[in-house]
Amino acid sequence: MYAQVIGGVVTQYPFSLAQLTMIYPQVSFPTNPSDAFLVDYDVYPVAPVAAPPIDPITQSIAEVLPTFVAGVWTQTWQVTTLDLVIQKANSVTDINTGTHLRLLEFVRTRSYVDVLSAVSMVGDANPQFDLDGIYVRDSRSTTWTQVITITNEINADTRPPCSFASIESLLPALVWPTPVPVIDPHIHI
Repeated sequence: MYAQVIGGVVTQYPFSLAQLTMIYPQVSFPTNPSDAFLVDYDVYPVAPVAAPPIDPITQSIAEVLPTFVAGVWTQTWQVTTLDLVIQKANSVTDINTGTHLRLLEFVRTRSYVDVLSAVSMVGDANPQFDLDGIYVRDSRSTTWTQVITITNEINADTRPPCSFASIESLLPALVWPTPVPVIDPHIHI
């Protein structure tokens, strides 16, 4: 990773060796030029720096021009706080997506394709399927009721924007009901 720096000012970043050969077509450059060689052409290596962690609900991150730190051009990141309207939208989207996935992962523990397929079992002749369907229908309702309350609070500025992970513990627990006992038709009481 390189930058073109003229007079202490980054003029182009990122900068490639292919760009250098286009600027100086009359020069025959070595295949792997050394950093010391490139300095003669105002090209400097840029030390990579991992992007800092951010809260994707409330912040954005962008790479900006490298900075000169302790004698080395260094990759630089800028973290910006998002506008409150965007924070709210991010929060609601994350909470809704997380809620969908939570319900989906739960029903898949009993091999239902999705929440709707589990709910469609309400009234099934098989008592276990009927019980599963009723439980999922009721759990879906109580879960989404709580989620709507939380997202309404976010939009009304009575709860700060937050992630699904931060509110998941506020949602009803998802635990399959006790299985319906299977009665062996060969046993007569």
